[in-house]
Amino acid sequence: MVEGRCFAWTTTTVFAVMGGCLGSQQDGPKSAVVKDAISGWPLLVPLQRVMIRSPTSTTAWSSYYGMADIGGSKLRISFDTASGLMVLPMAKCSSLACIERRRYRPRASPTAIDINADGSFVQPGRRQASSSAHRDTITVGTTNLDLGDGHVVGQLLQDIVCFLVSRAGKHENVCTFMAMLAATEMTEAPFRGMPNDGILGLGLSNLSISGVFNFILKSQEHERWPSQQFAFSFGSMGGELALGGHNPVRLASPLAWVPVLRPEEGFWQVRIHAVRVGNRTVDGCMGSAGCRGIIDTCASSLGVPALMADTLLAALSIPDQFASARGIADHSDNVADVGRCPDLHLDLDDGLTLTVRASEYATGLGGCVPRAAALQLPSEFAGVFLLGEVVLQQYYSVFDMESSRIGFGLAVTEADGGLAAEAAEVQQQEELKGTELSPGELPAAEEPAPLLEERSLFWFLLQSLAPQLALLLLLSTTGGTCIISSRLSPFMRLSTVLLPKFLGTVKRVPPVDGDECVICLSGREEEHHSDLAAATIQPQWCRLSCGHRFHEACVFEWLLKVPRCPVCRCHLLARPERVALHTLPPLSCCRLRRASPVSSAGR
Repeated sequence: MVEGRCFAWTTTTVFAVMGGCLGSQQDGPKSAVVKDAISGWPLLVPLQRVMIRSPTSTTAWSSYYGMADIGGSKLRISFDTASGLMVLPMAKCSSLACIERRRYRPRASPTAIDINADGSFVQPGRRQASSSAHRDTITVGTTNLDLGDGHVVGQLLQDIVCFLVSRAGKHENVCTFMAMLAATEMTEAPFRGMPNDGILGLGLSNLSISGVFNFILKSQEHERWPSQQFAFSFGSMGGELALGGHNPVRLASPLAWVPVLRPEEGFWQVRIHAVRVGNRTVDGCMGSAGCRGIIDTCASSLGVPALMADTLLAALSIPDQFASARGIADHSDNVADVGRCPDLHLDLDDGLTLTVRASEYATGLGGCVPRAAALQLPSEFAGVFLLGEVVLQQYYSVFDMESSRIGFGLAVTEADGGLAAEAAEVQQQEELKGTELSPGELPAAEEPAPLLEERSLFWFLLQSLAPQLALLLLLSTTGGTCIISSRLSPFMRLSTVLLPKFLGTVKRVPPVDGDECVICLSGREEEHHSDLAAATIQPQWCRLSCGHRFHEACVFEWLLKVPRCPVCRCHLLARPERVALHTLPPLSCCRLRRASPVSSAGR
C-alpha cells in the first residue's frame, strides 16, 4: 500500500495523507498498554498464507495476515510496507465488502476515541461522539494489481491495537494506542477479494500523518523497543513478522544492507541499477533516472514499469535454450519447463543482486509465463518496480526505520515447517471471538447510537414543552378556563419560536423570488398576487442550518412536531460534516492512489 504526503483539506488545517498531529490528550491511559519485564527480542507475530484464485483469471495469488485485538474486536490484519495507515471496516458500514468480513466495533470498545484529522476530539470532553456531531471524514482511492481499483470512506479514531506475540519462547499480548481509519464505505473492488479484514501500514514516518498513526514509532514509544526494526519471513504455508529487531533463525546468509532511496517520500524503496534476464541486460534502467523498486509486502505479483513491461515480460516468458535442467523445486506441474526458464536479476546499491528464480515468478500454467503485470502509474513513478511476494519468499527482509536502510539475506527454506506451525497458530487465534461483528452479522439497533442526538432531542422537547405545561397547570389551578383558548396559543408559539432562534439553528432571511414553502406549498409569486397583499403583513421567511428555506410560521409548527428539516431530514441541532480532500499516489494492495478531490461539505 502506498500513500501520499501533505495535502490540504477543509478549514485551515494542513495534514499528511489522512489525519493530523495528535496532541498529548490522545496518548491514552498508560495503564491500558501492556508492559512486561521480559527482555527477549524480537517480538514474533505469526502469519498465515491464504491462496486465492480470481473468478476472472486462471492465475492464483496469495495474501498473508495475522490476528489482532483492536478494542476487543478480533480481526485479520495484513501488514503492508507500502502504506502508513491502519484501515479497518466499521460495524456501521453497510457495504457488501464490509458485511462479508469481520468488522470493528468502536461503540463496544472501552478505549476508542473519535478524533478529527487535526488530532482534536470530535466532541471535547467526550470519548465517543454522537452521529449529530460534525466531524472529519476521509475518502481515498485504492488500486490493486490483482483485484482492481476502488475507494474507501471512513472516520478517524484512536484505540488500543494488540497482537499475541512470542517473546523469548513465551506468549504475551503487546499493545499500542494508535490512530486509524474506520471505514464506513468500501467498494467491492478491491476489498471483496481480500481475505483479511483490515490493513496495517508499516511505511516510513513520512508516509504517516504523524507518529500516532505510525505503528512502529508508536510501539517504540510505548514498548521501548530496542530498535525501530521489523522483518518479514514468507513461506508456502505461513510467515512471520518480527518486531523490534529481526530473527536470525530465519537467515541462511548474512544480511546485506542497502540504503532507502528518497526516504522523505515514505516508501521502502531501493535503487535498481540494472535488470537482467539470464545473461541479458534489459534496457530501461541504464539512464540518469534509473529504476527503483518499492518493497510491497501486500503485492502478490511482480509489478513492472509500463515502458519496460513488453520487453521484460517477453524475455521472461522465453525458455533459456542454453540452460540445463537445474532441478529447481517448483510447485507447478511442469518442473522441466520451469527449470529451463531464465532467472531475473535485480542489481541494487553496494553490489547487491537480488535473484528471482522461475520457481517463484512462474504462474505454474506451463512454460515460463511470469506472475507479473505492467504498472500504470503517474509520471513521477516512472521506472518503479513493485517487489512483493515474488522476491520476498526467497529473501528474509529487514526494515530499519531509524537508519533508513533495508537488509536482505537468503531465507532458510527448511524453516518452512516452522512457518506452517505459525500458520496453525493464527488459525487457533482466528477461532476466538471478541466484540467484532462476524461476516453477515448485522449490527444491533443501538450500534450507530446517536447518543448526543437523542439527548439533544430530549432537551429540545423538554425546553419547548415545559413553558406550555406550566401555563396549562397555572390556568387550570386558577380556574382561568375561559382565557385558555385566547392566551394559550400566543404563549405556545412564543416558546416554540424563541428556542430555535436562541440556538441559532433557524435564521430569518429576506424573501427571494422563486422561493416556495414546501410545507404550505405557497410561494413568493402567490404572495405578490394576493388580493390582501397590500393590506396584510406578508409571511416571514427563514432558513434552517441545512440551508433550506420555509415560511417562519410553517416551519415552527413543523419543528414542534419533528425537529428535522422537512426536505433533507437533517436534525435541527446537527451541522454538516467536514470532508477531507486528498490527492494520493497509487500502487498495490490497499493502495491510496492519486485521484480528483472528493466533494466537501463545509460548516
